[in-house]
Amino acid sequence: MYRVSRHLRTSQTAADLIAFCALWSVLGCILVAMPMGVNDARADDNQSDANGPPAQWIEAWAGGETLANSWSIYTGSTMALMGDIKQPGWRMRATAGYGQYSYTKTANGVGGRARLKLNGRKVFSDALIGYQFQWQRLIVKTFGGVTFENHFIDPRDPDNPVVDTSYGGKVALEAWLRLSEKHWLASDLSWASAFNTYKLGLRTGYTVLNNVDLGVETQLEGNDAFEAGRAGGFATWKLGDAALTVAGGATGDRDMRASHYGRVGFYFRF
Repeated sequence: MYRVSRHLRTSQTAADLIAFCALWSVLGCILVAMPMGVNDARADDNQSDANGPPAQWIEAWAGGETLANSWSIYTGSTMALMGDIKQPGWRMRATAGYGQYSYTKTANGVGGRARLKLNGRKVFSDALIGYQFQWQRLIVKTFGGVTFENHFIDPRDPDNPVVDTSYGGKVALEAWLRLSEKHWLASDLSWASAFNTYKLGLRTGYTVLNNVDLGVETQLEGNDAFEAGRAGGFATWKLGDAALTVAGGATGDRDMRASHYGRVGFYFRF
């Protein structure tokens, strides 16, 4: 009853690969095309700042995380349409990612009721435009745009509403506040109409060395099929315009299933 043909699995694997490569291609095209579109503006900026450091207008990141029953990888980039990325102004953002997960449920099989393991794969991407504001020590970024998300579950779960492909709109709000010379607070909130996906995160850190921050973080996330929360700690090593973050902690979902998580992320600005 729950057997899936080899042809279906092979076709879906190929579709996942094609979709993921397409998302990376779109992100790459944006990264290549944007410098061409704003080259004249950059030249003007660099000319006006000839006596100072050159303007930086791209920040990019990549990373991955793992839980007891899932893992994912992601990448993204934010570009300042005019001026320096550290200053207020318009922004364009593109992200892409891939992940796998599994869960169990009780279902009717050939031999009666039994526990069934289901394996899922997801591909996701966003294309957003926004604006960065700054008031003294507070930085706020607002974004809006379109999102794409695809889930394939094997065997197919008729009770899971988060399956197949969904397109829609997405909004995001990010804030960063310097509380003191060494202490900072950051939060991010996003919601997408694709599967009603949402995420709310809060982090606070303290600079213990000139290039090392330690802190704690908490996050709530979910969609039409699940809700989960996490709490843990992180360490960030800063090296010039790049930073490496390692985080980990405990997580749990609405069914009271506890787990752990680990995350590694790399950020750079140029």
